[in-house]
Amino acid sequence: MENNSDRPVKKKRTKTIVFGTLLIAVLAFAAYIVYNIYLRPDNFLRQIYLIPKDAIYILETDDPINNWHKFTKSKPWQYLREQQKMEEIDRLADKTDSILQANKTLLDLLGKRNLLISAHVTRKSDYDYLFVVDVKKASKLESLKNQLEILFKAGDFQVTQRKFKGESVYELYDPIERTTLYLAIVGNHLICSYTGLLVEKSITEKDDPFIGRDLYYLDVEQKVPNGGLCKIYINYRNLDSYLTMLTGISDPDINNIYRPLSYSGLQFMASDDRLSLKGYTGLNDSTDDSYLPALLRSGSRPITAQKVLSVRTAFYADMGFDDPVQFIRNVESVLEKDKEAYDTFKKNWDLIEKKLKIDIRKNFLSWMDGEVAFAQHTPGSLDRQNEFVVVIKMKNKNDAIKNLNFIEEAIRKNTPVKFKTIEYEGYGIHFLEMKGFFRLLFGKMFDKLNKPYYTIIDDYAVFSNSTATLLSMIEDYRMGQTLEKDNDFKRFIKEFNSKSSVFVYTNTKKFFPLARDLVSPANWSGLQDNQNFVLCFPQTGFQLTGENEMFDTRWFGEFDIPGEETEDEDMETETVNFAEREDTLQNLERFYLEKFGKNVYTEFYEDGNIKSKSEISKGIKNGKYQAFYPDGKLQVNGKFKNNRKTGTWNYFDEDGKLVRKEKWKDGQLKE
Repeated sequence: MENNSDRPVKKKRTKTIVFGTLLIAVLAFAAYIVYNIYLRPDNFLRQIYLIPKDAIYILETDDPINNWHKFTKSKPWQYLREQQKMEEIDRLADKTDSILQANKTLLDLLGKRNLLISAHVTRKSDYDYLFVVDVKKASKLESLKNQLEILFKAGDFQVTQRKFKGESVYELYDPIERTTLYLAIVGNHLICSYTGLLVEKSITEKDDPFIGRDLYYLDVEQKVPNGGLCKIYINYRNLDSYLTMLTGISDPDINNIYRPLSYSGLQFMASDDRLSLKGYTGLNDSTDDSYLPALLRSGSRPITAQKVLSVRTAFYADMGFDDPVQFIRNVESVLEKDKEAYDTFKKNWDLIEKKLKIDIRKNFLSWMDGEVAFAQHTPGSLDRQNEFVVVIKMKNKNDAIKNLNFIEEAIRKNTPVKFKTIEYEGYGIHFLEMKGFFRLLFGKMFDKLNKPYYTIIDDYAVFSNSTATLLSMIEDYRMGQTLEKDNDFKRFIKEFNSKSSVFVYTNTKKFFPLARDLVSPANWSGLQDNQNFVLCFPQTGFQLTGENEMFDTRWFGEFDIPGEETEDEDMETETVNFAEREDTLQNLERFYLEKFGKNVYTEFYEDGNIKSKSEISKGIKNGKYQAFYPDGKLQVNGKFKNNRKTGTWNYFDEDGKLVRKEKWKDGQLKE
């Protein structure tokens, strides 16, 4: 018979055994967790191995939620997200953000994790994103998958699961939005996208990764500076299809610019009034006739052409190299990889030297100081055509003038060209018949200058197809209306290295209207559809500076919502338009009309349509006069004599009906 006095002892012993067993179980489980999470050897998969090789660009951040919030609060994003092209990006980002923040347990489980976002063209007119989150140790917890399934079911998602190449792919259908998020856990990474094909490509990529083992990518990745909101890697191999899809424009000339590039790795910064990128760009082993490899090997030069470029500059591309002769040798070295391209180069080179009996190296390259700029201005007071100029810094002004005179004389002797040098305010306007010369030396961008006139301004030789352009530029320089003295440009240029191999500047407000004459109607339509993306960055700049085997790369864009300019910004300095003067023409216009054989002055509306035509003699209105409505219909028809109205003047309404006649004599209206 059991002694009742033993019961408390047994009861206590039973509790001790139960507690001990529970403690051992807890400790064992803890040890299991510690071993699996902290001690067991890891076989982690690199994130980049899951990015499909058709990625256009890749964004990387180690604090995605906080950095995303910083960016979405900035003025550039708040404006851009309202644009039609950005709606899908905004929706995808918000959807992913809501998923990650929908459950505190999941956030606690994941914590701060490295995130890669890659962009991919998914069809001719669309693109999508792939998200890859490095969950590290958390990937070893089987409960993570259960947590995800519970989370999405709680969010009213319809969750299904299927297998793809051994991996579980979750399909999370939102019956309200009618969208499906595809998600999988591969190794130590959580991958997801609203395009199932991208998730499948990612799973496939891990077995034979391309970008992650591409030496061009690895070289750039090592050089990207830390900090900023994120890092951006641009894959130039796939850039053309993306730009064509996004803008509706496919331009071979633009494609030729970035074709020799491999990757750019850039630190991204954003604030309310600017966006900036800073990092490095590598080249591939392209063998076509690109000048970028030659520039990389040729050093850099200070950016100075803004000293003579007009304040009307809309676009400005500057090339810099230590020694012009060595630069051409480097160009030849690059072209030698492609026999056809090299043979064409040498044939054209020899043809120019033989035809004109000049030595290009001695008579042209020897006096150059290593800076060559191509620029486009908004039209000045003399003409409405596009103004293109090439500006070359001179090493020695006297030597440059001597050799240019020699070339000019050689042209007179060896070609039928006849052109007498014209002097304007101490500046000579000369002419060179050298078709294809600038393109031969400096690339396709300079193809627009076929038979250029030239003048000397300060320490620069300035070339243009148009005498009107040169005269307007001379007058702007004389009046101090240069890009260097523009306050906006002075502030902007401080964001870049003082020296560069390539520097490209665009004043988008000035350049956008000019683009209509530079692209096809279809491409112009595409630009108009995207003008909000362009005009909200009034000044943009891009710079490449050779550094070892890569380019130090910088892009900077000022942000300003179109239509919100301040009063000071609206008061830009403008050149005087003599068309607005009714009585007499200024000296520059009179000089141009007399010296260059122009006898009809044409006034234009802002959209380029003709506003009026006046016959000119000796710098004043003398002859027929016509004025037109904005749609091109005749408004006024009459005559001037010695700058005074004379004879019968007819006035028409917009339907072409004659509404009034006037009789004039010696500037007096006759009753």
